[in-house]
Amino acid sequence: MEVTLKATTCPKKPLSYIGSIAGMCYDRQDKGDPVKRAINIGKQGHLSPFEHLVFTWDVQGLSRAISHQLVRHRIASYTQQSQRYVKVEEFDIDDYVIPPAIAKDDVARKKFELSCKASFNTYAELIEDGFKAEDARYLLPNAKDTRIVVTMNCREFAHFYALRSDKAAQWEIRIMAEKMLETLNMDDEYQTLYNLIKEGAING
Repeated sequence: MEVTLKATTCPKKPLSYIGSIAGMCYDRQDKGDPVKRAINIGKQGHLSPFEHLVFTWDVQGLSRAISHQLVRHRIASYTQQSQRYVKVEEFDIDDYVIPPAIAKDDVARKKFELSCKASFNTYAELIEDGFKAEDARYLLPNAKDTRIVVTMNCREFAHFYALRSDKAAQWEIRIMAEKMLETLNMDDEYQTLYNLIKEGAING
């Protein structure tokens, strides 16, 4: 899975940005340290200013199964690669996400790969017979990889991360949550924001 941060409303000083917005509530945007203010309000659960900081990620190589879990987080925007209009032209097992528990078992992995191959072969036959991809795609398994662009504000992402990085979450979405957070592991204020989200300090 590859996760890339494509855009943010504040690429340089996110906590100063949030702290300045929070200061407006009290007519103190030009007073005090906006970074400290942002950290304090985050820890106090005053999170609406965090909604003004927005991130957009490009996620590639996730399974269709996990994309269905992802889009349950409704305070976000999603644009996913279409199986209706984009045909699968050839079979490559690397384009399928194999759960680790299955991948490490030689017999189970072989069964999994054969099933994916059989599904693709029938899919390709239907396309060749003149059926539309939008109908043939019903044969493609949840393991087939996809690509999705995700936009979340900082408050929602902190909530998403807290839920989906938890040990109770499924392994693939845990990987996604960690990779999304890791894109914020940059210098200066982003490093502080990264730590706050990682520690659950702004999850309310």
